[in-house]
Amino acid sequence: MIEHLAVDSSGRVWIGSGSKPYYRDWETGLCSFDGSTFTLHGSGESFINVNCLAVDAEDRVWVGFSEPTEDVELGSGLACIEAGKMTFHTTRNSAIPGDLVTDICVAQDGSLWMVVSDTSYGHRLQLGLANFDGRNWKLLPIQDFTDEYEYADTIAIDPEGKLWVGTYDGVYVISFP
Repeated sequence: MIEHLAVDSSGRVWIGSGSKPYYRDWETGLCSFDGSTFTLHGSGESFINVNCLAVDAEDRVWVGFSEPTEDVELGSGLACIEAGKMTFHTTRNSAIPGDLVTDICVAQDGSLWMVVSDTSYGHRLQLGLANFDGRNWKLLPIQDFTDEYEYADTIAIDPEGKLWVGTYDGVYVISFP
């Protein structure tokens, strides 16, 4: 099932698909289409499910991957594709706050905002919103802008730089000074 689309400045379409673990449908992942050829990117279980896609102003493609099981969706971190090379940011090799990235957007300053959770204990623990400026990671804990048991699901940034966070029960708007 195609779940995410993004287009870079050259017109290449990035296509992210998700699996259906209950049907044992594992033929999914990340591919791109340049107008004539489809290219599959990566292989192995860490590429099974694309949770989110974003293309920044420098044409880097950012992808949140996960490994769905019958019980829980396990995070595989955040990948960056730049000049044909894929680099992973995981809790093992970087300061990314959580291993499950479920949505991502690019701010006007080029930094990334994403919804992150921790699945290292075999269940999903929502952490909040992570910001990555290319070097440093910052976490805005979920409790700082919503109820204790709320789950953020989607995120967007408006032209004024406000973060719009969609949750199971509504929308929150976060402004920064």
